[in-house]
Amino acid sequence: MRLFKSSLIFSIFLLVFFGCSSISVVTDYDRDVDFSEYKTFNIYSGKTSEDDAIAQNPLLKKRVESAIKDLLEEKGFVYKEGADADFTVFVHGVVKQKTQVTNLGPHGPVGPYRYGYGWYDSGWWGYGHNQVDISQYDEGTAIIDIISLKKKELIWRGMGTSVVRELTGSKEDLEEIREYAAKILKDFPPVK
Repeated sequence: MRLFKSSLIFSIFLLVFFGCSSISVVTDYDRDVDFSEYKTFNIYSGKTSEDDAIAQNPLLKKRVESAIKDLLEEKGFVYKEGADADFTVFVHGVVKQKTQVTNLGPHGPVGPYRYGYGWYDSGWWGYGHNQVDISQYDEGTAIIDIISLKKKELIWRGMGTSVVRELTGSKEDLEEIREYAAKILKDFPPVK
């Protein structure tokens, strides 16, 4: 069991889910909150759950948090260390193994066919059958929580889900991480 868990953590370390080819984003927020009152933020740096796929990779976590910090500053928020900030950003994620079943349709039977001037018989191999392709892949969800430090409660959540792929830390990968985070934060702060 310990070996399996170590292998899983290593796999998650290598595979991260910031590939922007197709991302599904869902956001929700507290409708009673006046987001115009929030001006400063910090990024949560405390303990997270053992299942947090982002926290298990310190390099990825640093890159994601840097992208989020830059994006929020571009939106006019001011980064402020410590508890004096108006809100904190908590980034976490989960990876789940998924199975995709694709029915490729019926195949066969093979019978006579015409080619050129004559008929050729390829034989009769019985009735047709469906060909099914089964593939497994990892699906990752990155979650960005905005927590009011004054109220001590969640006021906004954005989630982005996509297929996990390997990142190398290249310039292109950093741009994809930023693009992924930008898609999640697109509607933050919400406008009433």
